[in-house]
Amino acid sequence: MRCHRCRSIYRDLTEAAFAALHDEAQTDEEFVETVQDTRGLTPNYFTWDQVGLEGRTVIEIGPGSGHLLAAARDRGFDVFGVETNPGHRRFIRDTWGIDSVYPSLDDLPPDLQADAVVAVNVFEHVYDLEGFLREVSTRLRPGGRVFISTVNAGGLALRWAGTWFSMFKDVDHVSFPTREGFVQLAARSGLTVDRTWSGELPFETPVGLAVALRDWRRERTGPVLPTPVDPCDEHGGATGGATGSHRVAATISRLSESRFGPYEPSQWVTTRLGRASSIMVLFVR
Repeated sequence: MRCHRCRSIYRDLTEAAFAALHDEAQTDEEFVETVQDTRGLTPNYFTWDQVGLEGRTVIEIGPGSGHLLAAARDRGFDVFGVETNPGHRRFIRDTWGIDSVYPSLDDLPPDLQADAVVAVNVFEHVYDLEGFLREVSTRLRPGGRVFISTVNAGGLALRWAGTWFSMFKDVDHVSFPTREGFVQLAARSGLTVDRTWSGELPFETPVGLAVALRDWRRERTGPVLPTPVDPCDEHGGATGGATGSHRVAATISRLSESRFGPYEPSQWVTTRLGRASSIMVLFVR
């Protein structure tokens, strides 16, 4: 269910239940394989350059396959990562030669203060959003920035597809904020929202709706997905159904890079309306 004040979406489960789901997700190696099949072994310079963060030191939370972290390193940054999945940490070390990726923020060098923190497709995996942002802010120098990109709870695809939206189906996806939700979180976390915007790849909304319709037709007589919770409470959370957002993302990426990608109109419409599938936020300490 949506929060009546900020319109964000969370799901209702205890912290212990979420921890069990998060542990289950750590066994998933499909993500790295999917990203590697889609992107190959070229660092993600395009996204890093678009973010445009300044400074010398960056921490990426949840680097996954390490494509973005490798791009930051190649652009001259001293890079550090926090990645709970041991398979992902191993892939980053073996593929990119980056050995400064740690299991948690607590494991980072104790005196490390970064100019920037980046978290792409991570926020949806976080149970305690306020606690997460407070902890991240302690690793920032004064004036440092936090860039977050995550699922937009105000996106058209999510609004129309409801709980059949593919991003609900990963086992530990728990939090789906709106812009208003981010503003409230910042006020409680010692950060300031510099700016927010939304965006998506070509075909993202049409593919997301098509997959939701397919799954609804397949499972309309199956069990109902778990019930969400109010995000303005002190915590947020979610359970999920079968995983599948990785395959959807790979399909969207391939379509976006096709010769029809630049002419697909839905991305322009949803972005101008602020209803694209992803929301991006830049915080300042």
